[in-house]
Amino acid sequence: MPTCLYAHDLDGSPADPLPRLLKGPSTTVLAPDGRFRGLASRGADLRAALARHPGATLIGVGYGALAALVVAGERPTDVHHLVLVGPARGWSEPPWCDAAAIPLPPA
Repeated sequence: MPTCLYAHDLDGSPADPLPRLLKGPSTTVLAPDGRFRGLASRGADLRAALARHPGATLIGVGYGALAALVVAGERPTDVHHLVLVGPARGWSEPPWCDAAAIPLPPA
């Protein structure tokens, strides 16, 4: 059974419409929850899913596409297809990964 791994954007979630559209009677869709998580953590989730489902199609949107690209570059033999939709360029980590970068409301 073909497997798709979906990595969502910064403002997305596993409940995005795309994973539901990809799911079919003969397709498994896995969508790790990357909300409020940095690139390293998202990559670890994708690597773990690829270890369980080698040969999967890896689909990434926005910041999730950046994580998918990094993981596919590390594990090219585990990725059957790589689909990047609007990949984030020039990002290293989302701002909330650094607690000092979070603006606090006035007291």
